Amino acid sequence: MSLHPSFLLLLVPLLVMTTYGDLCSHRIRNVWTLGGASLAVVLHLFMGGLEGLQTTLFGLGTGLGLLLPFYLMKGMAAGDVKLMGAVGALIGPKLALIAVLATLMAGGVLGVAYLTVRGDIGRWLKRWNLLLTNLVVARGLGTTYIPPATDEVAGQRFPYALAIAAGTLIAVVLFVGQAPAYMQMAG
Repeated sequence: MSLHPSFLLLLVPLLVMTTYGDLCSHRIRNVWTLGGASLAVVLHLFMGGLEGLQTTLFGLGTGLGLLLPFYLMKGMAAGDVKLMGAVGALIGPKLALIAVLATLMAGGVLGVAYLTVRGDIGRWLKRWNLLLTNLVVARGLGTTYIPPATDEVAGQRFPYALAIAAGTLIAVVLFVGQAPAYMQMAG
């Protein structure tokens, strides 16, 4: 089975445009996230009726809810959270859950690659080694996150839309059977 082309016609441009914007300006524009979520509602209603509306709203909530804690801890920008909400609205809650997990893994891989390319992986590893050593020695008593230095690459903005696009596409390609039947093509 494959995802119905109607959903891909919205999903792929949403991911391409937001990733391009994030790479160029470190911003994900509301016109894409809110527009994508709104079009997802319309498409789901048209193709799935009330079940479609439920799917899109639960998908939106899944995408937003799972990334919101990262935003609240200042580990992610609001545009990233809104993009995952729009993606969730489009692909539904089950695929959104898988997409978030795949996104977090893709973000980790891309982050390490970015640090390596920029030549700052050593400082990042030293900082985390110190944190883990303190955690083991002090058994978690009084240990806190050690923020990166102001000149460290790990403290700079990271275009996370790329990780969201990668995670979403992995979820859609590998787990499309988790989508409701009206979202799939027989094949």
